Amino acid sequence: MAALASYLSTEFVEHRQEIERLEAMLREALPVFARFFYPSGCWTYTIESGGQWKAENAQKYSSSTNAMITSMLGHVLSFTKDKSITAPQVHRFEGFSLGTNSEELDKTLHQHYTAAVKRILKELPVKLSKVNKEHEHRAKVGQGLVTYSSTFGLNDPFSLSWLFDIFQQIEGQAEVRASLSKSRIETLKSKASKGTIKAWNLVERNFPKSPLLTKTAADSLDHSFPWMRWAALLRERGDKVYTSLLQHLEGVVHRQLSYSIIPDSEYDPAEMIFGLEGVLRLKPDFDFSIVRRVFTALASEKEVGVYWRAHKPMLARPQGLVLPPISTEIANSLLRIIGLLNNGQALELLTSHRALLCRYADWLLSRCIRGKAQGPGKGQQEFTGWHSDHVLATNSIHLWTTSQAVLFIFDYAALLQRFVVHKLKQIANFTEKSATQCKEEANGRDCKNEIERREPLADTIVGSQYCVTDRLMKDFLQPWLEGKPKNFSMLIYGPPGTGKTTLVQLLAGALDWDLVTITPSDFVRGGEARVEEQAKAIFQALEQMSEVVILFDEIDRLLLDRDARAYNSQGDIFQFMTPGMLTKINNLREKKRLIFVIATNYAERIDGAIKRAGRIDKKYLWLPPNAAQRRKILSGLFQKRLDFPLSEECTAPLKLDHQDAFLSSFATH
Repeated sequence: MAALASYLSTEFVEHRQEIERLEAMLREALPVFARFFYPSGCWTYTIESGGQWKAENAQKYSSSTNAMITSMLGHVLSFTKDKSITAPQVHRFEGFSLGTNSEELDKTLHQHYTAAVKRILKELPVKLSKVNKEHEHRAKVGQGLVTYSSTFGLNDPFSLSWLFDIFQQIEGQAEVRASLSKSRIETLKSKASKGTIKAWNLVERNFPKSPLLTKTAADSLDHSFPWMRWAALLRERGDKVYTSLLQHLEGVVHRQLSYSIIPDSEYDPAEMIFGLEGVLRLKPDFDFSIVRRVFTALASEKEVGVYWRAHKPMLARPQGLVLPPISTEIANSLLRIIGLLNNGQALELLTSHRALLCRYADWLLSRCIRGKAQGPGKGQQEFTGWHSDHVLATNSIHLWTTSQAVLFIFDYAALLQRFVVHKLKQIANFTEKSATQCKEEANGRDCKNEIERREPLADTIVGSQYCVTDRLMKDFLQPWLEGKPKNFSMLIYGPPGTGKTTLVQLLAGALDWDLVTITPSDFVRGGEARVEEQAKAIFQALEQMSEVVILFDEIDRLLLDRDARAYNSQGDIFQFMTPGMLTKINNLREKKRLIFVIATNYAERIDGAIKRAGRIDKKYLWLPPNAAQRRKILSGLFQKRLDFPLSEECTAPLKLDHQDAFLSSFATH
């Protein structure tokens, strides 16, 4: 355990400082989306220092730009759950706080998000009459039209991706959905799904020359960025293997890897990164050694500077105007790649190439622009943000670029936090069960149903104070699954052998969280003389975790009631540990980003201050099964082992002691 203390005093400090720096920038940049939002339900495109607010700007509405900003904001507000095309598949940044006046800012951002979604639902699908009659694909798309961008054309994969993410975000947000038209949402979802296939079928005819349905096919160039977005959209449908697209993207990756070692070649790191993400979208089991080679090439000082400037444009006009991707889009793709890998692979890359992302973050933060401009409200409002890499401006920002910068900072901080937790678990060597292992306790059943099935007082009226599983569902499981937790700690007590540990494992499985178990042995690994030091290190490590269940199993000796005779008669290493544990338990609970459980056979031995509200939110007495539950257990065992149910008539005459002995004997055999 000396290694844990060493890490906490050295590398951990550096990692936390980096995360806190990113947090500070997020707190500074996010208010711009609250201050410069038009009452009509959209964001302004550009903010210039000293500029005046013009109501007519709200009429210049871009559904694509606003969908981009809205999807980012939904992700930062933790609306993103399981699926996302534009945000990395990493754990949410649970430790992030908006800081001073956070409740007011959070409320405002929620309101703007809802208003922006309403406006998007109002504007889409775009009417065909709004499309230039000379547009090459206008008649071909026809009634399948959903989005129209003067830049990216009809039903472009970027706009459709942001729409997909918004639909996923509002799916689990009852409050947001309550203020929206359900029929309108379903209509647009259906239209977007059909429009995606309609557009892809047209793009596929000219594959692989033009991935976008621009005004003329010649404007759209073969580029892996839009192809990657098509791969993500098509993968989410899951109804077909797009072999040609996969082979094309694989070719991009291998070709760029070859270019990366050839001087003065056509090497384009952006093309390689987007290509790799597209491949992983369509082929999750892609050769990881190739992924390693991509990251090694990116880390090479000879081929890449501080950031990955794209050399190849996505669009080109006859006059010579071109549009390449910006660096934040490339960096976000790199984060998404890490998120698409399994946990072990992702952590390996983060361990080996964290400096790659750190350097880019340093560069990005150094380029932020600050100023004041008049917003929709009265007076001058402060703003912090970024402008496009392709524009040299020192006094203005683009909100769409700022949204992508915020997305990177937010998810990079989340990734760093995940890395820190991994290091802490690895060094501390805690006993851990993955969410998948916890689910195995349900024996193939749904964990939630299995918790209900194990209610020790079977046939108790639901809602009764004695119905433990019902209370557990209402107090913990349902609120956490809905994203509105109110309780973060519990005490489970009862006789030995009643299944308290199994209950906690099922809870972790139902939440799809890992389970970390802390026992007295964890506190004595550093030797008897260093128990307090070890306890401090353990809790410091636990405080960094999120979305995990912590089980303190049989640590009564560390929490003894100070008024009890046993406390004063202690003569071993656990003497007088209770006072220090009070603060540690309290601090862990105050983080409000995990659930910890104290399981014990002797609740009466635990100090009253530990059990007080504020440290322990809920207390549950977990009893042995009553007669009705024992009958269910016996019947289930007979059904499983002998393939026939045990009738109630067989078990009803059995007395308590006979049932227990019979069940124990039967289970053994």
